[in-house]
Amino acid sequence: MTVWRDLRVEWMRLFRSKGTWLALLAASAAPLVGYGLYQPAGGGTTAALVLLNPMLTGALGGALAFAALTLSEMNRVKKGRMGPLTDSVVSPLRMAVVRTAVLMLTAVVSSLVTSLLYLPYTWYRLGETFQGKEYVQVVLLFLLPFLEMTVLAAAAFYQIFQRVDVCVLLLLALLLVGLGPWSQDTYLLYWMDLSNLGFSGDLGNTTIFRLAWYSRLLWLCLFGGLWMGSLLCVRNHGRGIFGSMACYGRKLYLPLLALCLLASGAGLYFRQPYLDHAPPVSLDTGNVTGGGTAYSSMEETEEPTVVIHKTQLELLVHPEQGTAEGNATYEVENISGTEQACLLDINPGYTVERILVNGEEVPFTDQHNDQFISLKNISLTLPAQKNLQVEISYQGRIQLPANTGVLAIYDEITPEYISMGGNSVLPALHGETAEDCTFTGRVTLPEQLQMVSKGKPAQVVGEGEGTRTWHLEGTGLRPAFFAGNYVCVKLKGTAFPVYFWYSATHQTEFTSLGIERLLTDTVSYCTAHYGALPYTEEYPLNIVMTSAHMMGGGAADNLSYMGELFFSEDNLKDPSKGASAEEVIAHEIVHQWWGSQCPIMDLENTDWSAEALTCYTTYRMMKEWKGADYAQQFYVDQWQTRYDDMMDQFYLRNPQYISRLSEEHQASIQALIFDASTYGKAPLQVKQAETLVGGEAAMDAILQTLFQHGGTEMPPYVTWQDFLDACGLTEDQLAVKGGHGNG
Repeated sequence: MTVWRDLRVEWMRLFRSKGTWLALLAASAAPLVGYGLYQPAGGGTTAALVLLNPMLTGALGGALAFAALTLSEMNRVKKGRMGPLTDSVVSPLRMAVVRTAVLMLTAVVSSLVTSLLYLPYTWYRLGETFQGKEYVQVVLLFLLPFLEMTVLAAAAFYQIFQRVDVCVLLLLALLLVGLGPWSQDTYLLYWMDLSNLGFSGDLGNTTIFRLAWYSRLLWLCLFGGLWMGSLLCVRNHGRGIFGSMACYGRKLYLPLLALCLLASGAGLYFRQPYLDHAPPVSLDTGNVTGGGTAYSSMEETEEPTVVIHKTQLELLVHPEQGTAEGNATYEVENISGTEQACLLDINPGYTVERILVNGEEVPFTDQHNDQFISLKNISLTLPAQKNLQVEISYQGRIQLPANTGVLAIYDEITPEYISMGGNSVLPALHGETAEDCTFTGRVTLPEQLQMVSKGKPAQVVGEGEGTRTWHLEGTGLRPAFFAGNYVCVKLKGTAFPVYFWYSATHQTEFTSLGIERLLTDTVSYCTAHYGALPYTEEYPLNIVMTSAHMMGGGAADNLSYMGELFFSEDNLKDPSKGASAEEVIAHEIVHQWWGSQCPIMDLENTDWSAEALTCYTTYRMMKEWKGADYAQQFYVDQWQTRYDDMMDQFYLRNPQYISRLSEEHQASIQALIFDASTYGKAPLQVKQAETLVGGEAAMDAILQTLFQHGGTEMPPYVTWQDFLDACGLTEDQLAVKGGHGNG
């Protein structure tokens, strides 16, 4: 008998089995659960609801069905006590290979049938946003590999142990690897739960697919190596496991192939390109207080006495590869007039090629450390000259932050969407930034992408073969920009120019939902209560819809941005959510007043930040728009609950025990304290101050003065003491009490 004939015979026998058809039926029905009962990709976008959730659920249900089918088929001969008979006809090793191959082919058939069954409904629900290429990618990267890995793992375990109960336990343990909380901070273990990453319906998911492709390749290598090694354990003509291994061990290609596949998987794991490799730096020791978490990458040194006056950037983006190469030039003043040891912050995925100072190459050291927020340090020495021109050439791939407790995508480079800011667009030279510091830049992108940037409106200054070069200009140290299939509308009725940038696929939907009215109302409210922002047509406020991968939102100079899931129809029309997506949109726009235009910080009180006044302002808007009961329930009561949860922490009440915890546990406690202090305690204190100063009108007058004149202790920052002085209060008067007594 030839191998091909064995395959055909086994294939025909398998499809005459009722168990096979039952497994195919179960695998085909499993995606139905993903439409509502189980949503491993979350529910932020329509694409997640009707495409990824069903396919991920189908992968999980199909894996369970094929695990049962594989173990049943592997155990069939032993259960029927037909081993001596079948072994006399076909080699046990050959039969093991054929049986596994046929099961894997059946998994391909199952994936094909399932994808065809759900294609019409998915196409109908997604409408104009449906993309056949993306649908195929989801099937090939999430549905099919999970079934194939399950067959390989189940077959390998059975060939080693020949006990169904042991195999079931091992398979369940493997399943938990991809579903448990320990998988949240690395894509290499992300088999199922993708809710933290988000799934875009408008701006592409190439970043998700890249992570999935690499993860699946790694695990297929590992499972393939395990299965290849398990062939040595296939029982040979009644021999036990060791006797069979001694027999098959003479076939050197079996252990060699197994080792090659396992080594390939290990190599892929240790050399993965998408996640920061460096371990996190140690938490600073000391008592836990209600403030931010402090991190340090090196022993404290005196900050270099240098001032940065101007930066220039030349950036070439390669979307297909997900990489970029740049050349950054800084005009620096060395005030000390002596040599200065200096640090440079850059994304850990970038490699610095060379550094020139006044045209001469200088040595530098890549410290390969990790500052928790996805940056590493480059150390160099600046010469003694007063006026310096520092030129840095770098290239590489943006890497995701590691060991943060949850996998998060902020900056990315894909053919459909690009988001670059902070250390991902331009390395930051340590030093003081001059008040009149400006940046200019030239960025080359694919011609189909529309750019919106921090600073002045980006202008096209050149075109190439399939590319356009954009000129960027603004105030501050470095630019930030987004690029995608954006359309732009100008809001009407605002005291200063405001532009809203969103995906072209949302044009019809946004018109019916009245998004422009929400944005206009928020801008008008803050303008009336605090004053207008100093934006002009040459420097307008840009409100940008970003990818669903970017959770939450933010503000940077004249950019306010937030993920697309906040703009989805389901979010904006759900009346039961409270503090809903539309309120998150309003919150991020308010940051233009508290944070961007009026910076808020206190070096001695890290609880005090722009979030305090932004949360309070959002509460006041919702109280006016939706009523006092609504605002009390979804704002004041929520702030109090966060604060109470923090105060119930054992380690906050007993800080002497914090040092006994692991660094990961210390970080999680610090994160909880930071969140409760920033988004609970601080806005509660502002609300309490409102009561003590005589009500909302009096507080509005105080905040308007702070906004228009800034702080006095460390201008332009408004400190905690500035706020207390403006209110005529002391810190003791704003002490937050436990329980719900502050409402």
